Amino acid sequence: MADDFASIHLEDYYAKFIQQNVRPDGRELGEFRTCSLSEGNLHPTADSSATVRWGNTLIVSGIKLELGKPTDDNPEEGFIVINVEMTPLCESRFKPGPPSVFQQSVGKYIEEILINSGCIDLRKLCIKPGKLSWCIYCDIMCL
Repeated sequence: MADDFASIHLEDYYAKFIQQNVRPDGRELGEFRTCSLSEGNLHPTADSSATVRWGNTLIVSGIKLELGKPTDDNPEEGFIVINVEMTPLCESRFKPGPPSVFQQSVGKYIEEILINSGCIDLRKLCIKPGKLSWCIYCDIMCL
């Protein structure tokens, strides 16, 4: 019943909570969700992995490193490949199967943040220009 009211009268639904200075989940308006991080090697095939719990959302990531040939366009750089999977457990609108355009866009956005922030310097992943570099594969699953 509350879900029906929220979907039909969205503005009224949220206005009710704003007047009480709380969010629909009971948190105060300025209160953040709790966040925890577990790192280590959670899977035997991953070189590293981490689990993040943010409120009711669980995100699991695995990192795999491989040696490869740099691209012809950037012979002095390694590269990073981000794969994001959002399961129906995360949100019912996500369906099993190949990543949607939205999920691919999220992966590309994360890649751009990592590179443009200086967090990952692709030049430091290059071992021998034009011949050998590291490739970082990062799989992220939202549950």
